[in-house]
Amino acid sequence: MEAFYFTLAAIVLYFVSDRILERIEVARGARLEHRSLVFFGILLGLALIGFASIRQFPVPERRPPGARLSRPLDINQGKPDRETAKWRHKPPEFGSRRRAPARFYPILGGFEMADTNTTGAAPEGERIPFMQRLLDNPFLLLFLGVTIPTVFYIIWGIMEVTQIPISPPIAP
Repeated sequence: MEAFYFTLAAIVLYFVSDRILERIEVARGARLEHRSLVFFGILLGLALIGFASIRQFPVPERRPPGARLSRPLDINQGKPDRETAKWRHKPPEFGSRRRAPARFYPILGGFEMADTNTTGAAPEGERIPFMQRLLDNPFLLLFLGVTIPTVFYIIWGIMEVTQIPISPPIAP
């Protein structure tokens, strides 16, 4: 939910910064020479203030299923203290041998057992799909992410250059 507030604030701050910049230019009577830098400065200042104020709002924390607070809730506010509340249950780390707890899904009609293979490796005899092998290779993704746009921009540029009409020669 906090990400939603930050996104909404960023959109509002963009338009507010643009409005402030327009007011400055109207009061000045001319367009600013370094308009984009002034806009960036206004947006940066408003973002620092706005985002700092959003961080001050209490955000309810999500807890894992079956987790209990290690200390009771404050009766006056009904929320755990964000600084001192700790969850008793922590999910297993990626790659650890510890099993994740079973979760109850009432819609499905029962418990779903956690996968015992938490290392990320394929079980014996099971073939890893091509797309998973492709997406698990970061260097190949980096290569494709640089090469494909480059090739398309080169092709697009050649197409644009070929469509420019040839100018007639200048007579002396």
